[in-house]
Amino acid sequence: LQRPEWQSVWTHNTVPMDDPFEAAQVGDLASVQHLVTASNIHDEGTIRELTVLHLACLEGHPHVVEWLIGQGANVNA
Repeated sequence: LQRPEWQSVWTHNTVPMDDPFEAAQVGDLASVQHLVTASNIHDEGTIRELTVLHLACLEGHPHVVEWLIGQGANVNA
C-alpha cells in the first residue's frame, strides 16, 4: 500500500534538501542519493531510531527504498 502524497509529514519542495531523513520521507531520490553518497549514513538512526530506509518505507517511496537497498542499507537495522 502506498500512502497518498497529501498524507506525507513533510511538504515536498524543489530546493535540494540537506537532510537525508527528510529527503527520504518525501521521496526526493536525487537528494537522498547525493546526501547518502556524500555521508554514507543510510544505517544511522534518527532520534526515534528510524533510519533513512525506515522513513522511505513508512512514507511509501519504493524508488528510494530500492536505491538504498542497492547501496547496501541494512534491512534489519
